[in-house]
Parts: sequence; C-alpha cells; structure tokens
Amino acid sequence: MPIPRIGSSVFRLVAIVVFGLVYWPSLVNAQGASDPTFESLAAKADSAREAGQADEAVRNYRAALELRPSWDEGWWYLGTLLYDSDHFDEAIPALRHVVESQPKAGPAWAFLGLSEFETGDYPQAYQDLRTARKLGFAESPDTEKVALYHLALLQILHGEFEGATDLLVSAFGPSYFTDQIKSALGVALLRAPILPANVDPAKDALVHAAGDTAVLLAKHDTAGAARSFEQMLRDYPDTPYLHYQYALLLNASSGYRDAELQVREEIRITPHSAVVYRALGDALQALKRPDEAAAARKRAHELAEEPGEQDAAQASRYALNRGTASAKSLEGSAPSGSFEDAARLADSEQRAGRLDQAAAAYRKALTIRPSWAEGWRQLGTISYMQGRYSEAVSALQQSVALETKQPDTWTLLGLSEFETKDYKNSLIHLERGRALGFSGNAAAVRISRYHLALLLNRSGDFDGALDLLIPEIAPGALAQEIQFAMGIALLRIPELPEQVKPEQRELVRRAGEAAVSLSDSHYEKALPMLEKLLKEYPTTAFLHYAYGDALAATSLYDEAQTQLREETRLNPQSALAYLRLASIALMRHQSADALTDAKKAAALAPDNSEARYLLGRSYLENGEIADAIRELETARRSSPNSAKVHFNLARAYAKADRSAEAAQERAEFERLNALLPGQQKSYGDRAARGGIEGVAGRPVEK
Repeated sequence: MPIPRIGSSVFRLVAIVVFGLVYWPSLVNAQGASDPTFESLAAKADSAREAGQADEAVRNYRAALELRPSWDEGWWYLGTLLYDSDHFDEAIPALRHVVESQPKAGPAWAFLGLSEFETGDYPQAYQDLRTARKLGFAESPDTEKVALYHLALLQILHGEFEGATDLLVSAFGPSYFTDQIKSALGVALLRAPILPANVDPAKDALVHAAGDTAVLLAKHDTAGAARSFEQMLRDYPDTPYLHYQYALLLNASSGYRDAELQVREEIRITPHSAVVYRALGDALQALKRPDEAAAARKRAHELAEEPGEQDAAQASRYALNRGTASAKSLEGSAPSGSFEDAARLADSEQRAGRLDQAAAAYRKALTIRPSWAEGWRQLGTISYMQGRYSEAVSALQQSVALETKQPDTWTLLGLSEFETKDYKNSLIHLERGRALGFSGNAAAVRISRYHLALLLNRSGDFDGALDLLIPEIAPGALAQEIQFAMGIALLRIPELPEQVKPEQRELVRRAGEAAVSLSDSHYEKALPMLEKLLKEYPTTAFLHYAYGDALAATSLYDEAQTQLREETRLNPQSALAYLRLASIALMRHQSADALTDAKKAAALAPDNSEARYLLGRSYLENGEIADAIRELETARRSSPNSAKVHFNLARAYAKADRSAEAAQERAEFERLNALLPGQQKSYGDRAARGGIEGVAGRPVEK
C-alpha cells in the first residue's frame, strides 16, 4: 500500500485522538474566564469536525480562535483540518502555534514538517521532522511511519544516503517494502540527491532495479544482492556508484580483491567521489597494503573538501527537466501570440482530425506555457497515433511529471516505450496505468492489457500474464495474438511473441488453444489437446506440468502426480512441479509426501513465499510445530497479505500454546479473508491454489 499523507486517512484521526489525550485532558482549554460565545463556537467546530464537515469546522475554529488566540487545542484541530484539505500554507501557521505552546509535542512537529514538505519548504521540513523524530510520536506508529518516510526522502535530498537507507529499513523492513519505499531505497543506493517523485520516468527501470537490490541488502541476502548487482551492471553499464555499492557488499563479505577491482572501475566512472576513495582505502587496508590505503584515504579527504559538483551532477542525471520542451519536439515554434489562442486552435484542429496542424498548435502553446500537462499528453497522443513513438515518449514523460495520477497518460507512455523496445520502463509504466485503472474504450483497455501481459511473460510472471489475458478472450481484434500469448504463458517461455523460434510457433499456438479451453473450464477439450501435444513433444519443458495441473483441477490426482513427477525428471531445477505436488499431497492428507516435495521446492526456490508456506503447512500437518512456525513466519514476511498464511500460522501458534499470537493471526486472517474478491474465471486451478484452500470458517484448533 502507498505511504499516505496523515491527513488523508485514519492515521490523522488516530494522531489527533492520541495527541489530545496526551496534551489536553479536556476538550475546551480552561484558559481565561467563561465565554458563552467562544464555547458555542468551539462546540460547533467540534461537532462539524466529527460529522466530517471540514469547511464548517474550519470556519468555526477560526472564529473561536479570534476570540481566544490562546486556545491551543483549537489551533491543533484547525491545522490538521487545513492539512487534510490540502491547504498546507494555511496549516503551517496554525501548527506553528501548537509547537510554540507545546514544544515537546512530537505529532504536532510531524504535521508541521509534513505541511512544509507539501509546500516545498524542504529545509524547514527537514528540521521539523527531525525534531518530531527526536521527541517521538505519542504512541502513534502510523503517524511515525509517514513522518519517517518523508524524513528519509529529505535525507536523500541532503545527500545523507546511508542515513536514509538505515531509517527506511528500520521503519519498514523487512516486510513493508512497498513500491514507494523501494523507489526511495533505489534512489539512495544510486546516491542521487533527488526526491523519487522528481525522477525522470526514463530512469524508472533503473531506480526500480536499484530498489530491488537494496531490499536484498536489507534482508542480508548476500548472494541474491550480488546476482542483482551483476545484472544491473550488465543492463546499465557505466552507471555511477553501482560498482561502488557492489564493492561495499564485497568488502562486507571479505571479498577484498574483487572489491578493489570494483572500486577501481568506479573511479574510472566517478573519479571525484570521496566515498569511492574511502572504499578503496578499506579494501587496500584489508589486503594489507597500508601505504596504498593511506594514499587512497588522503585522496578521499581532499575530495571531501571540494565543492559538491558531483552531487549536482548526480541530481541532474536523474531529474527530468520538467515543463520544458526538448529542442526537437518544439523545433520551429516561437512563443508568439497568447497561450489561450494556441490551445484553442490545437483542440479545434485535433477534433477536426488535422493531426499535423494540431501538433504544431500544441507545440506553440507549450512553448508559451511549458507546464501545460494536458498539452503534453495530447501532443504525445498525436505522436503515438502517427507512429512517432520516440517523440511520444518525450512528450508523455513531461505530462506524467506534471500530472502523476492520469492512468491513460501512464498507459500511453508504456505503450510508446514498448514500441521503442524500452521494455523495462514499459512494464513499470503499464503497471502504473493498471494500478490507476486502465481507461478508455474496451478496445484501448484490451490493447493495454495485452501488451502488459506480453511484458509479464517476458519477465517470467506467467500467472500474472494469464490473469490479464483471460478476461480478454473473445472474437475480434487481437484474438489470435491473445491466444498465442496464452500459449507462451502455459509453456512458461520468457519471450515476446516475435522472439519465439519458428520451430516452436505451432506448439505455442496449440498450447494457446488448450489454455483458452482451460480458462473456460472446458477440460473435456483441453485434456485431449494436452495429451496429444505430449505425444508429439514429450520433452517440452512445463508441458507435463500444465497437463498435471489440469488433471489435478479435475480431481484426477493419481494421474496428475504421474505427470508432475515426469516434469521433475525433465526439469529438475524448477520448483514449480514440486510446489504443485506438495499442494496435492496436502489436499489428500499425505503429509509425509507433502513435506518431502515442499522441502525440495524450498531448496530450489528459497525466496519463494509459496514454497515456504507449503513447507510450513507440511510441518504443521506432521506435528513439527516449531519448524512449522518458522516457515510460516518466513512466508508471512514475504506475503503479509496472504490470508492462508495467517490462518495456518494461527493454527501453529495455537498448537504451541501461544494463544495471544494465535488470536492476532486469526483476526488478521478474518480481515484479509473479508477482502478476498469473489470467485473469478481462472486458468486451471490457479485461483483455488492461490486462495485459502477451504479454510474459511474453520476453527483454529490446538
């Protein structure tokens, strides 16, 4: 879930209640003599606030405070209401009254700092959020998380990258690393003194990869982080500070010679960084080369005394020059005439279908007003329609930087990047469009979902691709393409359709036919298709798995297990068949077999949450409660929103006589279970396996 502003959620209400209990024992401050007019206004303000009538509450608080400016509680409510309604400039003086009267009130300092952050007063926000952290948050952990997140962003802006990372990891790790947290961690790892919201969308894939790597480091997954660094260095060669960060990991794991090589490569890329020379000194000292280490540290000290051009260059490297046009996109335009005239002309020409003339008019309007987000969006749309995808990307990047909540702009940006083969950014931006809600007519949504599914296939998220494709199965445009993409997903081929080898295309096409039948639960059609494919392509990876999965969906468990065992023989490095075998064994109450297969799955995929869950379930059914708790707790860290994990962890805690923890897990299960969507059409038995496996309503037994 995203990090909310305090004022936009229940977090603000909790903060207000706790703050009031701590700092004001009564609603109306008893300063001064009784004043019926003041008391009436205060009561009206309180009543309106509790009824959610913010505007009326603000009016009454203002009026009451004119009569009694010393009413601290009134300033508190006024400030938080103004914050909640996005009137940050007005909230600041009200909250400043509170902290001047109650200088040890941590929540008030937090709201003040957050208001200042929203107005762009980052230096003052930095100071006031630091004060809030020092004072504490009056037992309001949600308020604390919001404040600490924003403080970490400001630390990044100040170049305090290690401090920001430590703060984020301590506040949110290991199981609350949302996309927002990962983005902040990624920017910190890249040592870019810039707010994540200001990052050029063209850099999103790099920041995303850096964030994933930072999470592995936070989880002390040394091997995984090393693999991630190696991949990043292949994907983004010569990116400043990647070799340096890899060297820190190698130094920490005693790989000093490799660390030295990485640091020296970093010096080639980033020759004027003090921290890089410090890392070199550390590696050389560990290699027992003290003279060279001393020289490196001396150079680090010299560089630390120099002005911070390096930080400015880093910020510029990752920032989009918002609201200004590239020379190419506005070539030939001159800022003459009024913006309104140019904008009206652009809209008129576009409605008339004269796209070249519309584009020229939009360029002219944008030269006059570069901050016109809608103009950039329309210019990008025209470029996309005319097949000028690179120009579309440039224009749409400007639009999303100015207006971040438009799903169609993110979607069109992702589609444009797909056409330019920038697949990593395309995946991120299409996902962002999906999260905001794909918009447009049915055909536009179909195109968006199809392209996102292709990218999910490419990245190995085959089930996610199928989830997108299944609702789009229908005659008409893209019908054959969707079926082919479903064949790619069924055979788990991490490629785009045009990358499938010619000799595989017929196999993929027929696998897609089977996948379509499976999605409609037409097993009487799908099973013979898969059986015939197996006779013709008996050694194809994941074909036995698909057949076994479909057999299990029809409760033909013996036959399913035979096919899945054959998959493990042909494809021994994949955990997938072992996961399905363990799941089937648990359904059949074959706990010993389940444990054997779950152990193999966990050994092959130690970071896979489903493997850890099935292993925990298997231990639980075998009566090995301590092992079950360990594995289920591991699964919970990776999948905190999984109802089935919380349910079975509650069972395990109950068996271990840990009743309080069992009750807590049961409550979380019931909360998550209530949020589960209704049964949806699915490929095979994926939805059932991904759900709660019939646990709803079962008591937590000991």
